[in-house]
Amino acid sequence: MKFNKSNLGFSLIEVLIVLLILSGGFIILLQALNTGKTMQAKAELLTVQAVLLNDKVQEIRSRKFDENTTSPWSTTLGTESTAETNLAFDGVNDYVKVGNSTPLQLRDGQFSISVWTYVTSTASQKFLFHGLGCSTWASWFLSIGGNENNPSANNYAFGFGTSNSATNNNVYSTGNALVDQWVHLTVVYNGSLLSLYVNGELNNTATASGNPWTSNEQLYIGVDPGCGYRNAVYGKIDEIAIWNSILSISEISLLYTSSRSMDASTNSSNYSSASNLIGYWKMNEGSGGAVSDGSGNNYTGTLVNNPTWESSSIIENSIISWDDIDDFNQYTVTEFQNYPSFGCSVKVDYVNATSGFHSSVTGPTDYKRIMVEINHKTIPALRDTFIVSPGLYNE
Repeated sequence: MKFNKSNLGFSLIEVLIVLLILSGGFIILLQALNTGKTMQAKAELLTVQAVLLNDKVQEIRSRKFDENTTSPWSTTLGTESTAETNLAFDGVNDYVKVGNSTPLQLRDGQFSISVWTYVTSTASQKFLFHGLGCSTWASWFLSIGGNENNPSANNYAFGFGTSNSATNNNVYSTGNALVDQWVHLTVVYNGSLLSLYVNGELNNTATASGNPWTSNEQLYIGVDPGCGYRNAVYGKIDEIAIWNSILSISEISLLYTSSRSMDASTNSSNYSSASNLIGYWKMNEGSGGAVSDGSGNNYTGTLVNNPTWESSSIIENSIISWDDIDDFNQYTVTEFQNYPSFGCSVKVDYVNATSGFHSSVTGPTDYKRIMVEINHKTIPALRDTFIVSPGLYNE
């Protein structure tokens, strides 16, 4: 009997051969797909890198050529210190008396307060006090320690009373006051909630209602002058600002990161509340018996019992406060907030035409060379180098 071979199907060897061919093709397909994904991922990284580089270059180009508006230019490459002044208080009987204008009573249903403080102990101290102890209850206060009936707490505190009987709306920091360092405090009241910020970060909140009561007493800086100069500040105060509006989180952060160098009377960057200032005491007079009000409302403060003017060196710690291009020298970013795998470095030096703009020279000259690099651990660094001169920038 004869059999037709075509009716017997595939042999085992033939099946194995087919399977090998199919598996090989599948592997090639997977490799192709993986290669495509890798190329796509790399392309996306290169795009992000290019965008970050362009953004950083434009950010640098937006600055002035130099902090000086004419030659000779600054001899310092990098951020510089800005000399300002603050008031120091002896913890005994010196203070500043501001007055009792109606806006300072904070009765508009919402307000914000900002102040820089420096103390050497956590004893009860009144930074701002609207009232007069042993005569009336406080209308409102910002302090270490609480109201008249709770002065011994070591926390930062803000409170206001809706009547001349108690400061019944209070918020306290969650930890003790910080000593031997400058600290930025911000209080925001939106009509139902008191929020206390310490160094730009929300620290605590408390429900509240109503407005501070209409007190005939004055606003004092550095003490509650009633009851024998109670709760006098032993330390320093600077940059007091009061608004009849609610500061945003970004504005509070900017006030802190500008490290006392920001002008709250001028809108800039994320800050747009200059027109809502009630009072603004920068304390940059450096001498004399008065503190001027930068809000334009003329709520001048009068020095009592000689608080001391002090010079303070404020180091620029925020890109926002940098005024010229060379502030970016040696600037680095370990990781970008939205792209943590990317970093950045910047170098600035002086060059001139004689050197062909290729070699750094001892400055200052009319030309600066800026080298910006965006780096990533899996792709090559991307760099841009450009030359700037004073004629290219707004002074």
